[in-house]
Amino acid sequence: MAIGLLANLRAAVLAPFVSNPLTTPAILLAAYPAGQAVLGEATGLPGLAEAAGWLAKIGATGEPLLLGLALLAVTAATVTYSSVQLGCRHAGC
Repeated sequence: MAIGLLANLRAAVLAPFVSNPLTTPAILLAAYPAGQAVLGEATGLPGLAEAAGWLAKIGATGEPLLLGLALLAVTAATVTYSSVQLGCRHAGC
């Protein structure tokens, strides 16, 4: 599919290794504090011992998590694109 769409084949081959089930928890645990830092909220996940219900806790993590995921996605895409371009420039692709 990557060849048919004239996409970057190297990036298409490496992309599944970034979001597999082994790396997803690490991505989520990195995204939440990143989103909180941008929003200026206190760091740390909502406590499990708090009186709020589990649905309220999930709702409280939504905005920082989505913002953090967007930041990580843009950063990862920029680094990946730049790395591939630099690698191709030196390899003569």
